[in-house]
Amino acid sequence: PNKLYLRQKSNTSLINIENNIISSNIRKLMNSIKNKKIILFQGGLGPERPINKFIEAVGQLGNEYAMLVMTSSKYEYDITPNNLYLCQFIP
Repeated sequence: PNKLYLRQKSNTSLINIENNIISSNIRKLMNSIKNKKIILFQGGLGPERPINKFIEAVGQLGNEYAMLVMTSSKYEYDITPNNLYLCQFIP
């Protein structure tokens, strides 16, 4: 998902397909945090990759900062501060 083009087989050759469509939900999210300093985490989450301490630390920075977590993983957070935003991967 982090590549601008996806390769797909056509009858006899590979073709590039643009992968740059951003949903309206993602656009709304990005507009809501555009004036904040963003701490970005991208990747899988789980017991072997806990991020609760990072979420807590960014929460202590104040409203000037936002933590954006891009993941396709389902993960339970111990805390959910106001400046934590979750979304799927963005091409």
